[in-house]
Amino acid sequence: MALKDSDIKKWEYSEHAKVKHLLLRKYLPAWITILGSFKKRLCYFDGFAGRGEYPDGSLGSPILALNAMEEVYNNTKVRNFEFNCFFIENDEDNYNNLKEIVENLKSDYPSVNYIECIHSDFDTKINEILDQLEKNNKRLAPSFFFIDPFGFTGVNFNTIRRILSQPKTEIFLNFMVRDVNRFLGLSNQEGNMNILFGNEKWKQLLDFKGKERQIALRDLYIDNLIDSGAAKYVWPFRISEDNRCATLYYLIYATNHFRGLDAMKTIMYNQNEHFAYLGPNEHVYQMSKNQLKFIDFDKENLKTYLLNTYNNVSKTYEQIKEETYMETPCICKHYRAALKELEKEGKVKITRVSSKKTGLKGEDIVHF
Repeated sequence: MALKDSDIKKWEYSEHAKVKHLLLRKYLPAWITILGSFKKRLCYFDGFAGRGEYPDGSLGSPILALNAMEEVYNNTKVRNFEFNCFFIENDEDNYNNLKEIVENLKSDYPSVNYIECIHSDFDTKINEILDQLEKNNKRLAPSFFFIDPFGFTGVNFNTIRRILSQPKTEIFLNFMVRDVNRFLGLSNQEGNMNILFGNEKWKQLLDFKGKERQIALRDLYIDNLIDSGAAKYVWPFRISEDNRCATLYYLIYATNHFRGLDAMKTIMYNQNEHFAYLGPNEHVYQMSKNQLKFIDFDKENLKTYLLNTYNNVSKTYEQIKEETYMETPCICKHYRAALKELEKEGKVKITRVSSKKTGLKGEDIVHF
């Protein structure tokens, strides 16, 4: 029998949960700072909010979001906007814990304009909100959605696509690939798989085996996000189980804005250059079918890749990153080092526009 979402066995604060929350905690202040500098209102949605506090006293993701706003308020000058939080939780026991913790801590977050704990399932509530906005001919304020279910049900692809159709909205999704892989071929799960993926292409993967099928499932979900027009940029981070080197889930970040991808990809890389929490023993992570292993993708390979991609053309530094960032496991510092070395070798010329004599950023033009 499946455990309730509030069962204490589900609320051990595991090492992989710490990594997940660390990525969230590092990205949210960056997101708030970027959007808050020119928007009047921002929203944070925790779609499967869970408890406010773990049994060992560790903070749940809703409280981490509140902390992120206080961090921005206390450490930057970005303050002239509203920050509204919506914590959605369907399990009654988890909801009661969450509401109690939030009520007890509200006074600690004076910079947060609005906090609401909502007892509902994620899909129903979000569609109600979006329906009401459409009825009133309005748009959702720039929003960040943390979507972290225990399993793979309850996350409707059409709802994800609808969320991302709102301007300046991003998602950070727990794609529970281990469970998807386990139940993929069961006839009673066909409807759930269609809802999760938004189509029946997953049926093409039934004959795949083991790790190959897990990677294919992840790639299919990412491809569906991009091919459907839901997101322009998508990047995964692999999470393994704590006690063995088996993939548990992928954290999938999706946005339509390159600046967000740049920030999240850098945070993920700085956490682990293989874009993965590998568990206790694994040291080499195979990137997806469209990416090389980082261990093989050094500066020389990046230089070769850029020269092969661009021939007799001029591009700004930002254009180069935007056009290739999802094809390499490299981040800004790697691009900068590779291009400056190509300049020294006389293989490219750089016209400085945004930077000074030896810098490289923004609108600086690289002539291949």
